[in-house]
Amino acid sequence: MDKAALVSAIDSVHADWLSQVDGLGIEGLERAGAVGDWRVRDILAHANCWDRWQLVQLRCAFTGETPTDRELQGEIDFPPNDDMHEDAMNAMFLAGYVDWSTDDVVRHFREVFAMRTAWVGDASQAQLDATVGADWTGGTNRVIRLSSEVEGVDNPQPAWQFILNQVEHLRSHLDNVRRSPDS
Repeated sequence: MDKAALVSAIDSVHADWLSQVDGLGIEGLERAGAVGDWRVRDILAHANCWDRWQLVQLRCAFTGETPTDRELQGEIDFPPNDDMHEDAMNAMFLAGYVDWSTDDVVRHFREVFAMRTAWVGDASQAQLDATVGADWTGGTNRVIRLSSEVEGVDNPQPAWQFILNQVEHLRSHLDNVRRSPDS
């Protein structure tokens, strides 16, 4: 995928989400039932955590840095969790936001949007086309690696696909919110 098309997809989903957030207001963001028991703010928290972690990991795949826990988590203090299954991770993410105001959850949502926009804006087409994947055996916080750096990475894909997956995930949740009652 060329950079211009990726930027367009990012800009579109960001604009649509921000319009939805602004239209719902605090009361609408707090209403349960957007996806199961989740409130819209819970969807934002869920996306914030997954996307931030992935964006920091992607940056480090190209810089060679090992990300700190603070870079991966932002301002959130998560409860301990030894279970890497998706449901357990989502529960941990929501627990990390339990004492946050909805305004702060939205602020963090905008911050993660800015991170994605900045990374893609700074990336060259060659970086976007480079294949990355997970190396869970490395034993550090640096999990996402260039395929050329580590043989046998899990789920190899071009970096642009990594970002597009985030965009599609956001779009899917936005569609859920739009279909939920009272939205």
